[in-house]
Amino acid sequence: MALAVALQLLTLCELPPPFCLGPWLGWEQREKRVGDPATLQHQLGGALGHADLTPSVPPASYPKPWLGAQPAAVVTPGVNVTLRCRAPQPAWRFALFRAGESVPLLLRDVSTELAEFFLEAVTPAQGGSYHCSYRRLDWGPGIWSQPSDVLELLVTGEVLSGKGEGRRGREREGRGGTGTLGGETELGG
Repeated sequence: MALAVALQLLTLCELPPPFCLGPWLGWEQREKRVGDPATLQHQLGGALGHADLTPSVPPASYPKPWLGAQPAAVVTPGVNVTLRCRAPQPAWRFALFRAGESVPLLLRDVSTELAEFFLEAVTPAQGGSYHCSYRRLDWGPGIWSQPSDVLELLVTGEVLSGKGEGRRGREREGRGGTGTLGGETELGG
């Protein structure tokens, strides 16, 4: 009976434990997490306790994603911010993490190179360091990309020097590591 309940709970998400059991262990469920039963069976290795559920590193040919913020990475309170995670190839699932947290803040299931995470009417408490990762269906269970470079979201009532000079100023910043294109700050790998 316990095995049946565990399998039912694990089919609700694709992430390996403890991530998918978080809502039932008292963690806040922030997004709907739907799993693939075939992946679950592969993860479990036919029986509980016989699977390697440790996330591993994907092949080197799958580089880390880029994380960007729109309208900008420095905003005033109340602004809607979209964090965009862009993979170098089509991905199946994207995860957004906040610095210091091992459980994803948000998940997006897509079949493209881009996932958007929406933060509505941001507050200073939502400021901080974010990164994202992605995974593909053809990767083994528990395998996620390397994390993107960290994006620092600053929510402040002050306009920082050099940040309010308009599009021309942003275009001059270029694209070496940190760049801005059309108001979107993007960090690359």
